[in-house]
Amino acid sequence: GTNSSPPYPLKSPICAGGGEPFSDLALAVRLALEQLEPADRNLLWLHDGEGYTLKELAPHFGCTEVCLRQRLHRARQRLKRLLSDEK
Repeated sequence: GTNSSPPYPLKSPICAGGGEPFSDLALAVRLALEQLEPADRNLLWLHDGEGYTLKELAPHFGCTEVCLRQRLHRARQRLKRLLSDEK
């Protein structure tokens, strides 16, 4: 089965960096990410945010690198649509 949980808990900070409030863009991205399915959000965060490779993530998500590349592309497209709807 596919496990959509990350290998460690994802933190969801209220502020960026040293207690500074999120910029408008950062807040829009965070809100859009929260609207994604947990598996999509985790994949985006682990790959794009934490720098894990598709090869490293494939066993965790229970699919091939090719499958994961497709899922990552679709998750990015959904995030892009959500962000464009914010405007």
